Amino acid sequence: MTTHVTKRRQSLQELSVDHPAELPIEARAQTQHKLELLDRYYKSWCGILTNAHGNGFCVFDLWMVDAHAGRGSHLSEADPDGEVSGTPLLAARAARLAQRACPSARIHVRAIEIDDARADELETRLAKYLGVPPAGVDVRVLRGSFEDRAPEIQAEIAATDHPHSEGRAGAHHHRSLWFLDPYGWEEIPFRVIAALGTEAEVVVNADIGGLKRLIGGANTKCQSAGRDAEILDAAFGVDIVEVAMGDRPWGDLAGSDPKLVAETYADRFAAYRHRQVLPLRCSASQNRWIVQLAGSSSALSALARDHNTSLRAGTIAAGEILTGAQRDKQAKALSGKYKGERLTVDEMFAMGVGLSRNQIRTICGAAEEGGYGTFSAADGTMEWFAERLAQPGLTLGLD
Repeated sequence: MTTHVTKRRQSLQELSVDHPAELPIEARAQTQHKLELLDRYYKSWCGILTNAHGNGFCVFDLWMVDAHAGRGSHLSEADPDGEVSGTPLLAARAARLAQRACPSARIHVRAIEIDDARADELETRLAKYLGVPPAGVDVRVLRGSFEDRAPEIQAEIAATDHPHSEGRAGAHHHRSLWFLDPYGWEEIPFRVIAALGTEAEVVVNADIGGLKRLIGGANTKCQSAGRDAEILDAAFGVDIVEVAMGDRPWGDLAGSDPKLVAETYADRFAAYRHRQVLPLRCSASQNRWIVQLAGSSSALSALARDHNTSLRAGTIAAGEILTGAQRDKQAKALSGKYKGERLTVDEMFAMGVGLSRNQIRTICGAAEEGGYGTFSAADGTMEWFAERLAQPGLTLGLD
């Protein structure tokens, strides 16, 4: 085994893109949990950064990057539209909400997708977010792999062709959030992630079950052992034998607790002072963990809080927490009840809709997103349309 892979065994463009047939999101606990978590954390991240004045970096321009974006939606049996938004749409939604709350901010969303057919679908779905800020979002779909397109986005982030926040002169320092959700470990080489630098925050949906299988395969003398070891070398950025495991052989990771395996991977990125791993719900044979690499402890706290909330969504421990599909279903129901009316959250609560004020506010936000009306978060007023928009989202936020 060599320390650095000098030639990729097979280009990502040659890898099969025939993923397994998609099941409804309700049958995919891991993906459902991922979406619930990212929906919340994207909003938290935008809110924290747009209000982080006095920290020595520019808060006018922020970047959110979905490195494995997909087609932008997932089938759903519970959602009235039969589908729920994927992570790139959740990022664009969070960006628009943050810009409306902080009009001076510009949050740029970049979605990377290697498959042309899925990229075409994604562009169509993201079109409703395009426009002039704060109502519109600077969102672009980039065709290609994370490895190929990351340098281009990094160069864009490093540009200094706008005024520095708070009147300071000198070098710009921009923050970015990169979400990596690879189909296989060969899609996230260590060197590409490390090159993002510590001003970037990285969140990886890490297939720890798959990683353990690769380690087990590399330890054997089977035909695929060499390829498994090559993938591991690239993912860890070092000859895998050199990964520090104390007195234990590296191969023992194949039988180790998944959390230990996730932490071993996270610890390879020692340049990041703050790291944590959080489990996603298991789906069939999949065992995935969120690996977070951040420059501040507040980022870890925010993600841990949102992880706890998302873990309870849709369970008997949910309390007032609603899943995305539940919000969409209630939005449709309230639209049918109040279409053509202008009502405040307090007025709807007083009418006894069977929801708390916080739930009603959340549902009104989902209703606006779904084209059922416009919602003013400032005064809690919902203008319910007489008819739902044919293309939800395209005319929202223009007030």
